[in-house]
Amino acid sequence: ALADVPLVAPPGQKHEYSNANYMVLGCILEAVTGQPYAEYVKARILTRLGMNLSEVGSVNGRPSVEPYQFASAGVTSSTEDLALYLKLQLEPSNLKLQQALLPKMQYGFGWYCDAAGNWANHSGEFFSSLGNFQSFMALRPKTRRGFVVLSKLRKGLPSPHWAELEPVLIQAAL
Repeated sequence: ALADVPLVAPPGQKHEYSNANYMVLGCILEAVTGQPYAEYVKARILTRLGMNLSEVGSVNGRPSVEPYQFASAGVTSSTEDLALYLKLQLEPSNLKLQQALLPKMQYGFGWYCDAAGNWANHSGEFFSSLGNFQSFMALRPKTRRGFVVLSKLRKGLPSPHWAELEPVLIQAAL
């Protein structure tokens, strides 16, 4: 059980990403709303933003992950739809909160942040029989600019090393 897993550090001392946190959040969302996570996200977020090419828990209508994973790894999208999502993140009402919190955090709102709060990024990977897919998006709240990179790799080819590419992409685009 999750309760039996020892803490890496005392709360507030160290950040360590964990998909389990998003899985718990997804269960809480389902309990509070009374809706399955995928239906809630589709209706309340994707449809409202016009993200019509995005899916929760499936790729082209075929299941991509187990339902308990939807909140941590279940959204597939397109460049166009992710641009709509970035646009929402860069709205003035959202930026006020982000600009107040991002400089104080290494990770927040699903974004990794630089120490000065100048930019934030998010990346993900999806492995399937169709190939390996990767995404990277970044935003700079102060200039209200962002970008999305999606890639599909054939099996057996090495993945891009985002840690090496991040500074180059961010400097060039933002």
